[in-house]
Amino acid sequence: MVVKASGLPTDGSAATGYADDASVPGWARGAVAVSGKHALLDGLQDNRFAPSVKTTRAEAAAAIVRMRAVK
Repeated sequence: MVVKASGLPTDGSAATGYADDASVPGWARGAVAVSGKHALLDGLQDNRFAPSVKTTRAEAAAAIVRMRAVK
């Protein structure tokens, strides 16, 4: 949602750059790649995006603040 709100273009076929790239669903791949490229979401310490892990309020707030800076 943060990537969509930013208005940044996405490419659904782009590699995400995360170690668990294969576990990112196809419908989310473009947004995950853009969020990594623009440092909107940090991912986990071991360079995993972990698409099935829930996001905390603090992580969501940080992503929104970073998105506003990129926009």
